[in-house]
Amino acid sequence: MAWAFVTGQFAQNSAAASGGAITATLPGNTTAGSTIVCCIACASQTDVPASVTHNAVGLTLRDSITNAEGWQMRWYTLDNIAGGATTVIYTPTANQSFRAIAVAEYSGLLPSGSYARGSWNRQSPSVTATDGTVSGTVNTTTDQVPYLQVGITVDFNDTNDPAIGTGYAARGNGWVFGGAVQAMQWEDANRTSASATEQATFTFPATSGISYTGQIILLEPITQVVLPIMGQAML
Repeated sequence: MAWAFVTGQFAQNSAAASGGAITATLPGNTTAGSTIVCCIACASQTDVPASVTHNAVGLTLRDSITNAEGWQMRWYTLDNIAGGATTVIYTPTANQSFRAIAVAEYSGLLPSGSYARGSWNRQSPSVTATDGTVSGTVNTTTDQVPYLQVGITVDFNDTNDPAIGTGYAARGNGWVFGGAVQAMQWEDANRTSASATEQATFTFPATSGISYTGQIILLEPITQVVLPIMGQAML
């Protein structure tokens, strides 16, 4: 069964006031066997999240980016979920300002070990050319195709509403950090050809002081080919 986007949700505190847990509540009950993909952000370079959970089960940290500007972003996943619960909760170790969470549920991925690799990239300023805002590069030539590529980008100046890259499906935007625009964009794509330079791409309508862009690669079950018994015609 090919992967499929099921549902997604995004949440953040919209002011700089320091606080604790942020919850993303999906619009419908999750399905047993699906995979939860989550990205969190906060205005702290050093705070290690106390937990990111779905139905009280911890998600696994996959990849992260931090820098001297004081922001961090992290990818998390959880395979083969029990289903039913609708909330994913990000709890920082200490109260932080500008906390945010983005969550999507996908079906049809490996029930264990779906995560293959991920990458991040910081651009300052962001690039306004079509597909000019990009994640870091990963090499997927050893990954079975097709695979799921998920991308996310954020304008931390909160002045741009980024557009998805060419060939991607839009899965929603959000994260208004005290400004007037949806500063985060989530996208995904079905990749049928592996690449030594796989990147997620986005387009910013105007130059921003700083953008963070990430991607995560997730695998489907290995395709099995059943051969006919010797002497029996193949249907």
